Amino acid sequence: MTKTSRMRNGLALCGVMLLTWTHITAGSPIISWTEQISGHTENIGISNRQLDVYHDGTAVMTSSDGNLYYRAAGSSTWTEIATWDGGERRDSIAISQPDRIHVGLYDGGASGNRRVRTFKYDAVSETWSTGNRAPSGSNDRVQGLWAEHGSGLQVVATVQGAGMYYDATGEGGAPWTAADTDPVGREPRRFSQGSLASNLIGLTAGMEEVLRSTDGGQNWTETAALPANFTHTGDAQAVTAYGANLHWVGGINGQVVVYDASDASPSYALMNTPATGTVRSLWAVSATSVWGVTTDQVIHFDGTSWGLVTTGFEGDFSFYNVAADGEGNVTIAGSGGNVIYGVIPEPGTVLLLGAGLFTVLLSRRRLLLKN
Repeated sequence: MTKTSRMRNGLALCGVMLLTWTHITAGSPIISWTEQISGHTENIGISNRQLDVYHDGTAVMTSSDGNLYYRAAGSSTWTEIATWDGGERRDSIAISQPDRIHVGLYDGGASGNRRVRTFKYDAVSETWSTGNRAPSGSNDRVQGLWAEHGSGLQVVATVQGAGMYYDATGEGGAPWTAADTDPVGREPRRFSQGSLASNLIGLTAGMEEVLRSTDGGQNWTETAALPANFTHTGDAQAVTAYGANLHWVGGINGQVVVYDASDASPSYALMNTPATGTVRSLWAVSATSVWGVTTDQVIHFDGTSWGLVTTGFEGDFSFYNVAADGEGNVTIAGSGGNVIYGVIPEPGTVLLLGAGLFTVLLSRRRLLLKN
């Protein structure tokens, strides 16, 4: 696949306007997609712990070989973040503020040489500072990492063989504190990136349990049991949350379940989606805008139903992760270091012409014409 930015299915009108054809189904928004250059050819992970996008569009992601990539707000270019100490970078990342990127470090050498820390990256000075060291375990590997967007004061990490810990300062000055994972006694390994501290969701290994914290990871309780007809595998590790009560979990065969903690007797409800593969990643922009990806499909929930969203890049590479900024613009990362970016047009820019023959949509960047 060409590693240059391009629009799919574009054509010129009178030599002036760039037009983009956009496929729309129920539950899918009108959106135009472009390719962004990641600067790398390795896969961008296969879990929602390896891509995080801040409200302003600042983003960070890791590749399968441990390299770390950063995109500044308003930019379409990804740059590799300089190494900090020669350790192998991989596994977990989280953004708490645009200039604070927390990274779970795993050195793949002998067990005695492995190190477990979080690091903070100052994007202005392009320097790293060492975060506090989480307690060592039998394998010393950060398996999950979450930070609340906007605060920088709460970071949660799961360490293989050592349990789950939280840092209530986010500054690396105080020791990590052991979190309470009762009643299940099993720590989460996947967290709902982008969620509030008051509605933090974690999936345990194998998705045996779904845990919920209302205090930024300090204490956890088990949610209701997943439905018997909800099927998942090791690849189905997608979870997202919005607001104080809602969260969604993805499974195989396009299955998604939703949970509303405000219900009198909350339970998971199975949702119908048009997807056919394993839902690998989910991201909630709002209660009426939730994105998901399978290996070769993009799906969107509009508050009423799920629909397929055609990007034009299906078959070019495999989709692994999805995340969105505060305006709802979408970043999808996948195999071969490929990244695509979807822009939501400004509200109120739809004009109808010719008794339904044409629909002209004026976005921030171009006119879109649909027959």
